[in-house]
Amino acid sequence: MPSPDRIANDVHFVGATTFLGSVAMPDGSITSDMISSNLIDATKLRRRLSHKYFQDGTIADSKETIHIVYGNTGTLIGFQVAVTEVVTTSNSIVDVDLLVNGSSVLSAVVQITNSHSVYEVVLGTITTTALVQGDVIEIDIDATVYSGTLPVGLVVITTQDEDPA
Repeated sequence: MPSPDRIANDVHFVGATTFLGSVAMPDGSITSDMISSNLIDATKLRRRLSHKYFQDGTIADSKETIHIVYGNTGTLIGFQVAVTEVVTTSNSIVDVDLLVNGSSVLSAVVQITNSHSVYEVVLGTITTTALVQGDVIEIDIDATVYSGTLPVGLVVITTQDEDPA
């Protein structure tokens, strides 16, 4: 087999260039700044989405739809819960669940108790990460007063990747 030709200096191509074989590009040789925004078809891009749900005031029972999957497929990446104003000083509990099509996708609900502090982020463990077009993502909040008062202020954040439709 003959040795391949080698160009040792920088080369600038003007006009169309065709390669009849594979091209090995060194890592880091193409950066985002080098790619024109209209050259990559949107159907080839995966997008990361974050959805936020807030409750002002005393946390109350609620079930909220936060997203319907638009892309062909997707992956749940993260689930975070935090109290934003006042945590309970009693043994009241707030359970927060992540549902897809009405079924929990967490190994256990995220539970906020008097052991948590304001702005402490509590992570949920997602056991079923796969999503498909049309899946309905919901947050289910169950606030239970055993004694004392419930926490005040809640933020819930879900993160997912979706492939284009």
